[in-house]
Formats: sequence, C-alpha cells, structure tokens
Amino acid sequence: MAQGGAPRKFATPARGRGGTGRHTGLKILRPKGRPGSTPGVRTIASWPRIGLFVDTLAKADLLTLDPREVRGFPDTLDDTNVGGRVDAGYRFGGFSGGPFVEPLATIAVAWANVESFTKDGNTVEFDDDPNVRGRLGLRVGTSMAAWDGATFEPFLIGSVWSTLGGTNSATLTSLGTTFPTFSDESTDVWGEVSGGVNFFVPSKQTSVYAKVDVSFSEDLDGIGGKAGMRYNW
Repeated sequence: MAQGGAPRKFATPARGRGGTGRHTGLKILRPKGRPGSTPGVRTIASWPRIGLFVDTLAKADLLTLDPREVRGFPDTLDDTNVGGRVDAGYRFGGFSGGPFVEPLATIAVAWANVESFTKDGNTVEFDDDPNVRGRLGLRVGTSMAAWDGATFEPFLIGSVWSTLGGTNSATLTSLGTTFPTFSDESTDVWGEVSGGVNFFVPSKQTSVYAKVDVSFSEDLDGIGGKAGMRYNW
C-alpha cells in the first residue's frame, strides 16, 4: 500500500504544560522557524473477513528550535525526533453497509535529541529519554453508497491518551556549578474527540480521507487535522 497526504504525528498533536518543548528553568523552547520532516515508513495489515487491522508507522523529524527571545540561549538549536507508532483495532459491522463499531488501541514512542550548547559560561544539556504514550478509543460510524462504485463512510472517535513514560528535562552547569535537573512533565491523561470521512473506490484501488482531532484536558487544548489519499496495489 502507498499512502499520500499529511504526515501523521506519532505522539499526538497537542500537549500540556509545555510538553512540546524542553524546560531550562527560564522558558519553554518550542519548535518554530524552519521545521523539516523526513518521509515516514508505514505499513498497514488488515484481515477484512474478521475485521482486524494493524497500522505501523516509523518516522523522523529534523527541526530547528528558535529561542532568540530567551536570554542566554543561541539563536537556533537543532532538534532530531525519531519514533514509531502502532495502531490496532477490530471492526464490528458495516462490512456490507450500515453502522459499525471499532475498539482502538495505540502505543507510540519517540526519542528527541535537542542540541546541547555552551554560552556565556553556561552549559545546558537536554535529556534524550524516550517518551511513551498509549491510547484506548472507540470509533463509530456508518458505511453507505455515495454513487455507483463508491462508498462514503463518516465516523466519530472518542479516545483517552496517557503518558506512560518519559519526562522532559535539562541540566544546567554555570561557572563550574551544576544545578539540580530542571524538568517539565507532560500531561498525564487527556481526551481526544475526532470526526472524519472516508471515500472508497474499490475498482480504482483508491480511497480519500479527511479527519479533525480536538484534544483537551485540565491544562491543554489543541486542534489538528489531516487529509490525504491512499492507493492499494
């Protein structure tokens, strides 16, 4: 299977308490300026007769952090993220049209390597511990004929995400003195509600999809989306 469209994040689109950056005790660093992304390698295995599917993704991101407004930091820092994600689910109903229900589960792990630096007698080193996250969710929808030879499938997903391991942290050494490690813990548990549509044209081995995700918890909110086209051979 080959797939085009927006690359999928393997760590979820929004995080609270600065979970997208690293903390030095001064300010959160967030990727902005000149981000780059390498192509991901993705495989999808499905068994339509029993409704089971497993979707795996390996991906790397080459980013540039822009902390120019943070006192004591260089103009830019390199940030390399490498990780993988596995989504699995089981479909009940909807194989020949009509409503369906899909329990879903996800496990994702990412390693972030932020460039260490020395400036004005201060040295900052960022940790590279893996960040592990998991999800349990439920997708409901219905399948119907859109036109001759095409199937239309709207759906809604409710999910609960949890951080299973990994803390963003950094160590500061100033004029020979090493201070206690500064840490920035990610949100432990958050919810996500998604809505989307799929169009399938089996005779052309082609499908088109679009999806919007809304994340929320006590200390975060975020929205993201993706769209693309799949081609099977």
